[in-house]
Amino acid sequence: MIDDRLHARGQPQPHLGEDGKSKNGSTARFRPDVEGFRWVAVVVLGDMPVLEPTNPECLAAHLSHIQQCGSTRKEALTGVFTTAEQAAAAAGGADYIDVSDWFCDQRCSPIIAGKQVYRNRFHITATFATFVSGALATSKSSPAKAQVQ
Repeated sequence: MIDDRLHARGQPQPHLGEDGKSKNGSTARFRPDVEGFRWVAVVVLGDMPVLEPTNPECLAAHLSHIQQCGSTRKEALTGVFTTAEQAAAAAGGADYIDVSDWFCDQRCSPIIAGKQVYRNRFHITATFATFVSGALATSKSSPAKAQVQ
């Protein structure tokens, strides 16, 4: 018999405790995975901040003044549906991760740690996605921006 904490191939799932619930205290439901894993955690990632003006066009126009292409945190999060996303995640039994700290402190910058953040207004670059993947792997809730720098 395969323990519920084990992958179908017998590998432990380190995020599950003895009771089959998340070790990090999450109340997320674990659902069957169609790709052969016994269970997977369901997580909702919040929307990313939206910068005005649009990147990378702004960066091309302001190569020596890239901060002109950033926004305040408040401006960049206007229109982002954080409350609705959190409610939907909770209603579905999923964890919610607010990713805004990965992009902003008081300002949201188009360049973080020397990496271009935005591919266009609504998508991040593959390079930045790889850069923040470690923060995502260790997140239960909103991680500190320092974790991804």
